[in-house]
Amino acid sequence: MSSFYESTLERLIVVLDGEKYFRNDKSLDIPFIRQEIGENLWNHFYNEQKEYSPKLRNYQNNPYGVKLDNRFSKRNFIDKLLIPHSKVDRIHWDSILESLKSLDFWAEQRNNLIHYSTGISKAKMYDLLNEGKKEGNNLSE
Repeated sequence: MSSFYESTLERLIVVLDGEKYFRNDKSLDIPFIRQEIGENLWNHFYNEQKEYSPKLRNYQNNPYGVKLDNRFSKRNFIDKLLIPHSKVDRIHWDSILESLKSLDFWAEQRNNLIHYSTGISKAKMYDLLNEGKKEGNNLSE
């Protein structure tokens, strides 16, 4: 599931012409991003992302660059930096974003099942779905 999620985000980055914002080693080309996308959008992305990424927080002192190392960073990169400069209608992106957030729920449940060895069954999946809905997650069967 995690591989599917990551692959989906990586494909979106390619489709949205986001590869040009990465160096050959897959780290962000931050000076180029700031120049091309602008300081306002960069600051918006940076301020939202820095608490989750110590390397990004100190990117000026990091000679090895900063990589988007998890699905949340990649999704935020697409949302804050690529979508505003794309021809994608915001309504379509919001629909994709809602689907990704639903997938977050299931990725978290998968991780809990694996790490806490609670087992899995069809009944357990329905229980998790119903609990998620009660908690306000926008989920469908």
